[in-house]
Amino acid sequence: SSLQALAIAARALLQGSIAQAIVGGASYCKSDSLVLFSAAQSVSNTGSCPFGRDADGLVTAEGYVALVIKTLSRAIADGDRIRAVIRGIGVSSDGKGKSLWAPRQEGQKLAVERAYPDRGEIGRLDYIEADATSTLVGDATELGALATLLSANLPAGKKIPIGSVKANIGHTLETAGMASLVKVVLALEHDLIPPGSTCADYNDDFDWSAGPFTVPRAALPWPKRADGEARRCAENAFGIGGLNVPLAIVEHVA
Repeated sequence: SSLQALAIAARALLQGSIAQAIVGGASYCKSDSLVLFSAAQSVSNTGSCPFGRDADGLVTAEGYVALVIKTLSRAIADGDRIRAVIRGIGVSSDGKGKSLWAPRQEGQKLAVERAYPDRGEIGRLDYIEADATSTLVGDATELGALATLLSANLPAGKKIPIGSVKANIGHTLETAGMASLVKVVLALEHDLIPPGSTCADYNDDFDWSAGPFTVPRAALPWPKRADGEARRCAENAFGIGGLNVPLAIVEHVA
């Protein structure tokens, strides 16, 4: 929901109807949401472990985020501190599926393709911030969709670190997409990729040896590139019912 708001604001900026926007997201742990997720058997009994073999659901968290966004040219002209640059936003729906809770690779791939019209950008990624809600089917579906796109655009043998903010703070529901964006910005600023999951063993429904990912067990250094090129990150965000809003994010290099 929060990244849908971001997409609406970005569209208004590009159309020139506004000069800047404050985009916000807010979520709090309300009893009706907990009852709903519990009835759907998607609340964890053990804890949040994205990509894990024993992943059994989400752990809800609260989140309140507000970001100021402008076009890059306007931010430079105004002398703003530019925390990161959003290079692309992809929006799609999964369309008709098996159920409200069942994600589909087709819709997820379409959204990522829309965020990356230049496929060459995919091959230059340094990090992926996944949606990864800590459910076996959802995590495997996302990994499969990403692997299909990455494998076609990455150099042979390259593996990209992948993680999820759900391993760090839990699932902030309506604010989860914005929480992931803030995490990526902080990772760039601190030159550090946080641990990617809390799991001991990985999801058996995905071939990790052949896939283009690695899940950091501990924080990894993310130094600036020696050639001066901007570091790149992909963020995935998926909502209930198949609403997909991934982002292409790069650091700002003057």
